[in-house]
Amino acid sequence: MTGVRIKIWLASLPGVATDMHFEDITMNNVSDLVLIDQGYCPWNQCTAGVPSKVKISKVSYKNIKGTSLLTLISPTRGLIVSQLLFVKMLLRT
Repeated sequence: MTGVRIKIWLASLPGVATDMHFEDITMNNVSDLVLIDQGYCPWNQCTAGVPSKVKISKVSYKNIKGTSLLTLISPTRGLIVSQLLFVKMLLRT
């Protein structure tokens, strides 16, 4: 189970996802507390090797609590993180 998630399909048309704010959330026993995924492809039905063309910016997380890890997939601009409480933290880019 994933907590707060932003997902963008592979091979998506150009676009912008901006000004997203997540605050005062508590989750327990989730696989990913926070996940930004610009390579979303359920059921392996996407065009392989064609990246997302959606630019993600101005995403803020405040007072997010839980037991999990933080996963970032693909570069993100304007990420603001404050008051996060994690048992484990892992960043992947």
